[in-house]
Amino acid sequence: PALSGLKTLNYLPHVVGKAVAERRGAFEGIFIDRDKRLLEGTSTNLFLVRKTVIRTPPLEGILPGITRGFIIKLAKRAGIPVFEAPLYVKDLKTSDEAFLTNSIVELLPLVRVGATRIGHGRAGPVTRFLQGSYAEAAGRA
Repeated sequence: PALSGLKTLNYLPHVVGKAVAERRGAFEGIFIDRDKRLLEGTSTNLFLVRKTVIRTPPLEGILPGITRGFIIKLAKRAGIPVFEAPLYVKDLKTSDEAFLTNSIVELLPLVRVGATRIGHGRAGPVTRFLQGSYAEAAGRA
């Protein structure tokens, strides 16, 4: 926990988390803290959307993520409210949309957690808008 916001060479928790997720048939695992707050994925940052408002865990205990920061800027420029706030599993399971970010997957819709479908089980309008905005900013649109 003391080093969780720093990029170090200690990737063991992330490697183990990714392996556990894959053994369970998941693409990604999501870390939670002792208070059951959502933190981040094993290699991604997490965003939830409810009624076109984006929420993401605060930076305490997670890596900031370059793509995370860029997505926040894109959303705010487009007038989409973004809040950093503690999030819990129930928030994830009741969100309208969710997505993960990192520099490799860029912006990946999160459509299912375990047996629970997120939103309609596909990328929602905010996620699709931000995917397009990201592609445009990267010169691929």
